[in-house]
Amino acid sequence: MSEAATPSQVFMYHPPRSPAAYRQIVLYNTAGKKPVHAGRLVWQLCERCRQGSVYEISVGKGTRLDHFGRRAIKRALRDGPSFTWSMTQETAAIETLREVAADLGVAFAADLDGCRHIRAGRDGDPSDPESWDGPRPRLEREI
Repeated sequence: MSEAATPSQVFMYHPPRSPAAYRQIVLYNTAGKKPVHAGRLVWQLCERCRQGSVYEISVGKGTRLDHFGRRAIKRALRDGPSFTWSMTQETAAIETLREVAADLGVAFAADLDGCRHIRAGRDGDPSDPESWDGPRPRLEREI
């Protein structure tokens, strides 16, 4: 079951420009005069090989990784619930990914680097807005 964002949060989904390219959910806090970047989850999928790969989870100051991470990972796993999932970077978030995957009954392989399609889809820097030249981002009302 998904949760609605709080009134001071906005989630934007950035779709991939090609099937195995980066996707991302960006969390903005909107309590102030300007939206502030508060977190991001970047992931990739390969339909052909049935693999998903979490590339990065990051949070800004004042954002709890466990809360944002769980919600964002659940959103990513919806794209490939029967896939084998991995995380490409060893971070504190890997435990959150393992817990959420176990809760949802999703396979998680800690040492998987992704299939050749996922590796080929890792072009550009996902933290650079200029590298996101795919479809327009859209508001995610519930994650």
